[in-house]
Amino acid sequence: MNEIINPMLDYSDEPMPWDKPVRSAAEEAELQAKKDVGLVSDGRKKHKNPTYKRKTFTDKDGVVLAFLAKMRVANTEQLSRLSYIDGTKRFVSIATMNRRLLGLAEAGMITRIVYRGYESLWAVTKAGVAQAQLMGFLIRDNEVDPSYKRDHNLSELPHTLAISQIAAILLSPMPFIKPLDCGSFDEIISEYEVRSAWSSVMNELDAEAKREDRAKSSFVAWREGMKRDVLERLQEGRTSWDEVLEEQPAFWTVALSQVGAEHRFAKAHHHPDLVVNFEHKRTGVAPRSYAIEIERKPKTTIGYEAMLELWSQEFAAKMPVYSKVVYFTNNQKAISRLKVADKKYGLIEKEKLLILPLTNFDKTPYDDSGTGVNLAAKR
Repeated sequence: MNEIINPMLDYSDEPMPWDKPVRSAAEEAELQAKKDVGLVSDGRKKHKNPTYKRKTFTDKDGVVLAFLAKMRVANTEQLSRLSYIDGTKRFVSIATMNRRLLGLAEAGMITRIVYRGYESLWAVTKAGVAQAQLMGFLIRDNEVDPSYKRDHNLSELPHTLAISQIAAILLSPMPFIKPLDCGSFDEIISEYEVRSAWSSVMNELDAEAKREDRAKSSFVAWREGMKRDVLERLQEGRTSWDEVLEEQPAFWTVALSQVGAEHRFAKAHHHPDLVVNFEHKRTGVAPRSYAIEIERKPKTTIGYEAMLELWSQEFAAKMPVYSKVVYFTNNQKAISRLKVADKKYGLIEKEKLLILPLTNFDKTPYDDSGTGVNLAAKR
């Protein structure tokens, strides 16, 4: 009797065609790495129809869009701390803010950024910038950082997020750091905005030198000369510091006014990581604004001496723009070296230099991305 073999029940060791791997182990590993950083689809099923169907946008949406346009990137927790729940003094939950952000992403206003080791990062789109401006946010020239259009440099991302953390804390309706707490977006100026104003002046000086066939003037000379020009108007009450800095935002770039052998390590100019603009509160000669520096990694003591020389001259100037410089850091080497460097200048004793911890919203040490990795422990 001939044996009848059912091919479906044949338990041969030979793999069936559909059991053979489509990709090699190396190809599979490469594909997984791309999925982890968002370069290819993770294979999840996509909804064909919108889930949130946002047709109108509120002021709270505008706050999120404006913050991302100014700061380039932020995580969900940072964005959740920018406004209270209506009629309360409580922040929305992370889950609720995530739904708002998903709705904005679906509407094309923002985009989600996926990097291994980072959770819930967001950036604005061109449509989101336009919507924020339509709603009355982002009214100054160069307030929008155009790098939102580009991929983010992974080596710079932790520093960018740390700046967003401080900006979110200062803009939060809950008071965290009372002398620095801001009441509106107009009081926060990003490094890009400061650098852009400085760059415009440098381009003008370059064009002027070429036109007149002479050596290019330095930014230091321009800044000091321009300050002398506005001094008379200020003394006669024909303008205010608030108006001066609207007209000349390049003043936010600090510059070395005296150069000599003792200043050989000093920087010629510097753009702070953030500016807290309180000049509308100025009632006399004394400035009210703060420069903010985020120190995730320590500089050398000489490097800090170079920075403090610059700040020492700024505070001693006849017409200073800043009242204080604030360093946010958890790095013990940075704190120690700043204090050693300051022995020459005494800015801490004069309360011109403040060193504050970089924290989460619950006052615990800040981490890179909400993943619970403490910066101080990492470095």
